Amino acid sequence: MSTASLLLSSLLSVAPAAPPPAGEPPPTPEALLKQVEELGLAGKDKPFEVSAAIGKLYWNQGRRDEALTYFAEAVKASEPVRARYVALRKKAFASKTPPAPKCGESPPTLKEALARADAWKLPEALACLRASLEPVLEVQALAGHVHHLAGRPEGALAAYGAVLDVADAYEEALFGEGVLLLETKGDDPASLEQARSDFERYVQRHPASARVDRARALGARAQAAKNAGGLSKLAEARVAAAAPPPAPPSPAGAPPPLSAEQVAAFQQAAQRPEVQADVAKKVDEAEGHLAAGRFDPALELYKAVMPYSAQDGRVQAGMAWALLGLNRQPMADRVFGVAVATSRASVQQLADALRGKGDAAGAAKLEAKLAEAK
Repeated sequence: MSTASLLLSSLLSVAPAAPPPAGEPPPTPEALLKQVEELGLAGKDKPFEVSAAIGKLYWNQGRRDEALTYFAEAVKASEPVRARYVALRKKAFASKTPPAPKCGESPPTLKEALARADAWKLPEALACLRASLEPVLEVQALAGHVHHLAGRPEGALAAYGAVLDVADAYEEALFGEGVLLLETKGDDPASLEQARSDFERYVQRHPASARVDRARALGARAQAAKNAGGLSKLAEARVAAAAPPPAPPSPAGAPPPLSAEQVAAFQQAAQRPEVQADVAKKVDEAEGHLAAGRFDPALELYKAVMPYSAQDGRVQAGMAWALLGLNRQPMADRVFGVAVATSRASVQQLADALRGKGDAAGAAKLEAKLAEAK
């Protein structure tokens, strides 16, 4: 058997025609990827299954850009089946024809589904084409994760959206889209409503998921942000709500206050280890921006964490320092006053952090302002 054939057999977990020498271990992922690169398989025509297997191998090794290359090739190879499924789904919708409950004993491959589509009746064709697309949805969701981790939200949203166009409750895409919309479009009412809907559907369709409590909390956050007129306004409102003396009554027509259930959801979400880790990371990044005089990105990061850290004096001080850098008065002085009232030591910690990140002048100015505060 040729090297290429052995490689593809290994990738697809198919036993090779000739067994390996006795006692020889199976190839490691690193060895398989070395063979992939030696054969120059990128850009060459390959079955979906091969491109998907190589992409997942790269993904599991943390080599995400290479993974994305093969995921794109895999998705491209699957397009004829996707197009056929979408066309038949439109036909079925027009004729009110539901799909069959299942597609035989086992789902067909993409190639088999496309070859047999004309021989099936419409309900069976819908069920079997959809079943054959399941591995494609997995690959597209992984591609969305690659874009998300690389800081390319539009690419991630496009990948998740492509999955949800076929399967509107696909777990990874549904959760991923909701999180990204909340993180990157938190001041857009339509995006907040879509995020809320995503999390609500996630809870309904995946009640046994380990992320269901987080989905509830994030859904409540999206609803609260929408009620407040955006995530930025929600963050500012929570800071103002913590300030002594109590804020004056809201004017007529203002968004309703957060309910007890929404507050409880925030508190529950903030206690989760992954949320705390994400908040700590964002705060560190924000302080790095402050030290470099980049107040706009710092403020955006503080807005993102404020709903979970409204009582954290260091976060309050950081947000105030960003607002001061942008000359956003009188909000800047008001938030700084809240930070000092919450914890003078936390404000000093921010000054120490700025000094540690190379901004000695900024740290000195912050300490001087702290000293002036009563």
